[in-house]
Amino acid sequence: HVACTLRIGPCARTRMLWHSAEGGAMPSRNRGQSSGFYCTRRPAVCCAAGASSVFGLLLVALPRSPWSSSVADAVAPDSEDRQYKYYSYDETLRYFDDLKKQCPDIVDTWIAQEEFPEILPEGKNFRWASCGSGTCRTLIVRIANRAKLTDTTPEVFLSGALHGNERLGPLVVTELAGFLCKRYRAGDEDVMRLVDERSTWITPMTNAHGFFANTREENNMDPNRDFGYLQNPEKCMMTQTARTVNELFRRHLFQFELTFHGGMRALTYEWGSKNHMFDRRSTESPDDKAFTAVGVEIQEACGKDAVNHEWYPLGRINDLVYPVDGGMEDWSYGAGWEASPKPITVCRPKTYGGYDPQRTVYRRDSIAALVYLAEMDDFKTPKELTLGSSKELWAMGNQDGHVARNLRMCLKLIEFARPEVVFRPPTWPANLAPGVQLLLDVRGFGCLTMSLRLLLLPRSSLPAASS
Repeated sequence: HVACTLRIGPCARTRMLWHSAEGGAMPSRNRGQSSGFYCTRRPAVCCAAGASSVFGLLLVALPRSPWSSSVADAVAPDSEDRQYKYYSYDETLRYFDDLKKQCPDIVDTWIAQEEFPEILPEGKNFRWASCGSGTCRTLIVRIANRAKLTDTTPEVFLSGALHGNERLGPLVVTELAGFLCKRYRAGDEDVMRLVDERSTWITPMTNAHGFFANTREENNMDPNRDFGYLQNPEKCMMTQTARTVNELFRRHLFQFELTFHGGMRALTYEWGSKNHMFDRRSTESPDDKAFTAVGVEIQEACGKDAVNHEWYPLGRINDLVYPVDGGMEDWSYGAGWEASPKPITVCRPKTYGGYDPQRTVYRRDSIAALVYLAEMDDFKTPKELTLGSSKELWAMGNQDGHVARNLRMCLKLIEFARPEVVFRPPTWPANLAPGVQLLLDVRGFGCLTMSLRLLLLPRSSLPAASS
């Protein structure tokens, strides 16, 4: 037999071609030797070969996908080239109503004030904020194959906007949902894997009132100072925004979170709080290596800017942005394992009829998402002409619009929620003639590196084998 170990650097789509031969098909320098090693260029394949070898192995590495992910490898670009545009509050609600009709098996929506009565004790009909002619509604979306959901389906949370005047994030997560729906219906193998084996939760307009009014705050309260982290107990969980996120995190164990903001350009991770600083620099979180490794991958997926620099500088929130009290990022990373009541605050707000303090007491290890904060652009609402078009998703360049680059980042992060090796069963002839090529498709999906051991046995050594 030939025992082969395949080690691939970044997980890329790979093909392996086996050549049947009499007496072995290793290069001539190995033929007939009792043992030897044949190693290709990176990605590396090393095969320890013996004189009785009946197969040789050749690996061909296919190009990595446009967003440094395997999601697009086998996917043809859409024929259309649609220019992206911003949606209003009402247009976003209608968009998801239509999306549910197009993909009823994988798109579910809820209104937080109806689904979570805890967040509005005055009742769902209480007019807590006005959005046009009606009461504001906080939309929650899940993209997942409902029929295949289990208790262990990995979950990801994407927040469009805590600050209502930062408009790019809501557009990105809305277009992401539409992309997943459309490509799923088209039978896209890898998008089906994202939807069938992962559950993506989205709050497109997390701050519904702020988004409608195009203002930072919700009723003059800043949602990203409203979480139970180093905050005054009466000054946290005041908003419908924070309470909605809190109820989602109480019910789901999110592995990753991506929250979108605007006003500068940075891709950051923990820590972002004053208690995790030393000499004016952020200390390391317990998951710093994981934050960095995944961060580099999703940073790469976004591509570069016009001067060939990474679009997003990558680092810790305290170092690249600034520390805050009551931030969602620190809370959604540490609420399940840091100490309470400090830094994890037990909140006792009085707004909207109050909120039960027990809703901010958490079971150990129930909240511990790996959180990324994307500050998307120097402008809180970039001009529409900078949003780009749908075809840019498929060919990463340094002139891409905002939506395509951030869609690639979202897809990559969702993929990481479930590391796996994808093996496409081969179709081989029943009788192998010398020199025939045998194709096997193996690739990593949702992983940083991949290691495989391939054991090839001559059929004659398996007398019971029928194929």
